[in-house]
Amino acid sequence: MLKIVKGLVNIDGKIFYQETPLGNLRGHSEKLQKSKFRLDVRKFSFSQRVVNHWNALKQHAVDCNTVNSFKKCLDRYIKDRGFL
Repeated sequence: MLKIVKGLVNIDGKIFYQETPLGNLRGHSEKLQKSKFRLDVRKFSFSQRVVNHWNALKQHAVDCNTVNSFKKCLDRYIKDRGFL
């Protein structure tokens, strides 16, 4: 998701999610909204499942410029949350 949001891959992110309009944001500045859908196939796809986890990240994790630094921040986030 980091690669898609930061534009590190040649994929249009608009097909996976909608950007949150600026204004009343809590957390970080790269919040995403789930797209509207009718079919259950789309409801359980990768892009719909990952949005909640992405929005729960801290600002310093989202601000990472490289994948390796993001992985380190993500590992720290997972450890702090008690998932491991």
